[in-house]
Amino acid sequence: VPNYNQYGQLIGYDTVQTVFTSIGPDDSRFITGIPLGCHVFRYKVTDDCNNFTIAEAPFCIEDNIEPSAVCDDDLNISLGGDGVARVFATSVDEGSSDNCGVATLEVRRLYELDPDDCSNVADYYSDWGPFVDFSCCDAGNMVTIELRVTDIYGNQNICWLEVMIEDYIAPFCVAPANTTISCADIPSGFEPEDPQALDILFGVATALDDCGSANVQEFTPESTLDACGFGTITRTFIAFDDAGNQSTNSCQQIITVT
Repeated sequence: VPNYNQYGQLIGYDTVQTVFTSIGPDDSRFITGIPLGCHVFRYKVTDDCNNFTIAEAPFCIEDNIEPSAVCDDDLNISLGGDGVARVFATSVDEGSSDNCGVATLEVRRLYELDPDDCSNVADYYSDWGPFVDFSCCDAGNMVTIELRVTDIYGNQNICWLEVMIEDYIAPFCVAPANTTISCADIPSGFEPEDPQALDILFGVATALDDCGSANVQEFTPESTLDACGFGTITRTFIAFDDAGNQSTNSCQQIITVT
């Protein structure tokens, strides 16, 4: 019970005694269920003339046992369509436990690349928190994740794992717009199967990817130009991102020569 002076200042506590259990002369000396904290064994010894002596033996119950931290060693992390992934501590945990009860689960991750521009940096860990984030800078790399388990009395333990950050999002191929051109406007010596000449005259194909970087491959153009130079040229493209994913679509540009 708090004890205050006349000025309202706390000067200490008055002890309130609570008897947890009493043991008679013939009762078992084993006691269970004593709560954490400091307590007193009070012994009373009485002789045949009812003279008695009381002795006290103070003791404290403490929890110094660390929780058991167990990480999921079969965790798979894939980037989403926006090029990021968020993993919560509960997903990393695989049955961590404690003799008195787990209070919090927290995770952090190791950074070896700058998450903004993917440049090399001195290794450092993120702050402990309920989740960790991953980006395209992590794609194709093994990243260390740590899980910290704290029990209800502040004891802590840590487990860790390395996980591959995967990018399964395919790029999207975007062809130049279809176009019509007069044969009079085509340069002399034009080769309809020359990709470089086609790029200069009719535009370059591009690709959209969750991680922003993809390469476009052009197949050999198909030409139906006749002897007079009239007909069509069909250009077909496909895209590959840095993770090796191929675009699900092949895109085409049709050039009509009149």
